[in-house]
Amino acid sequence: LSYFTPGNFIELQDYVKKFNIADFSLRKVVAITLNFRISKSQQVSNWERTPLTPAQIKYAATDAWTCYNIYKKLQDSQI
Repeated sequence: LSYFTPGNFIELQDYVKKFNIADFSLRKVVAITLNFRISKSQQVSNWERTPLTPAQIKYAATDAWTCYNIYKKLQDSQI
């Protein structure tokens, strides 16, 4: 039996402050760092519904993907 031990997490909203990014909404940070827009339309959808809709799955995956890529872009200081 193995257990997951969380570690090495950061709060992205705090991290972007180091790069003088004043707006902390994910949508705006994505626009500033990755130069594209993301849709937040599924944010208020019914997340207790099973199964999740394809749009909800895409929304969740996009959130995770963009957060990772924002971090990597800032780490590489390419903005």
